[in-house]
Amino acid sequence: MKQYILFFIVIAGVIFSLNKISHSVFPNEYQIHFFHITEGDAILIKTPSGKNILIDTGKNQITLNKIQKYNSMFQNTIDILFITHGDSDHIGGTASIANKMNIKSIVYSGANKPSRTFKNMEMQTKETPKNILFSNATWRIDQNILLETIAPLSNISYHDEHTNNDSLVFRLTFFNKKSILFTGDIEAETEKAILISGQDISADMLKVAHHGSKSSSIKTFIQNVSPKLAIIQAGKNNKFKHPHKETLKIFESFNIPTKITATSGDILFCISKKHPDFHICPQ
Repeated sequence: MKQYILFFIVIAGVIFSLNKISHSVFPNEYQIHFFHITEGDAILIKTPSGKNILIDTGKNQITLNKIQKYNSMFQNTIDILFITHGDSDHIGGTASIANKMNIKSIVYSGANKPSRTFKNMEMQTKETPKNILFSNATWRIDQNILLETIAPLSNISYHDEHTNNDSLVFRLTFFNKKSILFTGDIEAETEKAILISGQDISADMLKVAHHGSKSSSIKTFIQNVSPKLAIIQAGKNNKFKHPHKETLKIFESFNIPTKITATSGDILFCISKKHPDFHICPQ
């Protein structure tokens, strides 16, 4: 009798483990992970079909550790890597990811940056196909995710140097209904230029530019985005003291709630056809 009980316990354990692995590789919903890392941006989108879409890679190997935490041992691919711009706190983790995972494609503005980190990223991903985007591009990156590029406002792929204001800015819309605007590290100059361009930048959720720095998030830009929630990726006790109090006051003035990774840790949202609103993922 004890042998039968032990047998059923083992079988139940195996089934439970397989269910966890299956849910990890093929989640029932789209999962959007805003990682809490020491510096920079890193956002992982997991799709029900098992794809990994990564937006920036943070500064170091912490991002790889986070990706592995939310994936099974059988999942070893980044299907699309978006690089918003070439600062080390947005690309520094690329080399460690490329060393351990298969990056199928990279999407970026095409502009170079004469830094050791950027050259290291290029070396580690020299065999990876790269796609250049700028404004007014649309692309269905998944069956239920539409990408619309907002900036750069022109082709800057010939630039030998680029700055925060050359960041790749794009909106992802899920199920043709709910959207997130990703803004890289753009500052007031580019925010004003985007407004002048007349593009629709409204979104349900906003990844706040430049980690909540006071150089970004001008009132008219935030007013035009009109998000229901703003996400700020900033490390705990970071040396730049992001996010800035002035920036937080702007969101408060519009009654827009903010979530900050420094205080909330990893921020995880889900969305599905059955539940087509961004919501906290069930544990």
